Amino acid sequence: MRRYIPIIILILLVIFLIIKLEDKDGSLKQLKSEVNELNDSKTIYYEAGDIAQEFINAYFIYDIRPDKEKVKEYIVDEKLNELDFGEDKKDGEDLGDIYSDVKRLDIYYGDSSVDKQKILGIFTNEITLNNVESEVQTFLELDMEKVKGEWKVVDLQLYQM
Repeated sequence: MRRYIPIIILILLVIFLIIKLEDKDGSLKQLKSEVNELNDSKTIYYEAGDIAQEFINAYFIYDIRPDKEKVKEYIVDEKLNELDFGEDKKDGEDLGDIYSDVKRLDIYYGDSSVDKQKILGIFTNEITLNNVESEVQTFLELDMEKVKGEWKVVDLQLYQM
């Protein structure tokens, strides 16, 4: 009987190793499946980023004031009406020569879903007022959405420092 003990232990060890190997293979397949799901859910709509960049340039690069006609092709009407184009300034309320430019613009992609993309634009807004230059670090969060087949800004949050 004693000479069978090492053989029994060896058989049990082999069975144990086979079970563990199958368990590892199942875990590996599950991990691969989870990684594939994450990759599928992280669709990035680069075209939305291109439109966001064009919107930023259209609104923040100007002489005297932003051109509403240039901006309106990138944003939905309800948000367009919330932007300041300097149209409502009163007579005699002349601030002088104002020039605005965008430097070092970086576009970052956030969460996305079907035909929706969050964008963060970070740039330096260079403003010249009566020949006095200043720089403002700007963070612009944009919610982009496909509206009638075209990417548009549907919401925005502006932070300047």
